[in-house]
Amino acid sequence: MKAYIIILTLLVHPISSFGQNKDYYLRQADSYQRETECYSKQAERYQRDAEYYTRQADKYLTEANYSAQKGDISIAKTSQGWASEAMDRAKISQNWAIEASRKAATRMQWASDALKKAR
Repeated sequence: MKAYIIILTLLVHPISSFGQNKDYYLRQADSYQRETECYSKQAERYQRDAEYYTRQADKYLTEANYSAQKGDISIAKTSQGWASEAMDRAKISQNWAIEASRKAATRMQWASDALKKAR
């Protein structure tokens, strides 16, 4: 009788743990999909910031050209400096957007892998 109970326990245990593993992987996939959404939104925000800074740099360069044509060199140099800083910020924001996009892609791949394991 004791052997019968042990064999029955060994047969039932893998079946019950299989369902738990499937649930675990489904929860993981859901979590990774939520992270993907967050990183995608973050990438979009950084991209918008980069576009904003690029527009700002264009405005500063236009102002610098106008000031140089008028002969006001000090304002032209100041505007060029501001344009340079705005372009630096645009590059940084662009790099952050690329990094967030990479993280989103990685999380999407992890979600896909988790769903495959859940099957």
